[in-house]
Amino acid sequence: SEVGQAVAAAAIEAVQAIADSMGDADGNTKREEAKKIILAKLESQGIKVGISVIYAAIEAAVQKLKAK
Repeated sequence: SEVGQAVAAAAIEAVQAIADSMGDADGNTKREEAKKIILAKLESQGIKVGISVIYAAIEAAVQKLKAK
């Protein structure tokens, strides 16, 4: 879906930015920062999704980036 694609794109962008800038931070800190970035990006696009969707997208983005 369009919303799903927007969430996935925002998650990949956020996770990559955090990997580049917060490499030494613990997982919880990185996840919370990614959540903030994703929520802000989605809100700017008028998209609202549940936090569980955001966390799932973050996990999927982490796995995708690790696979590279």
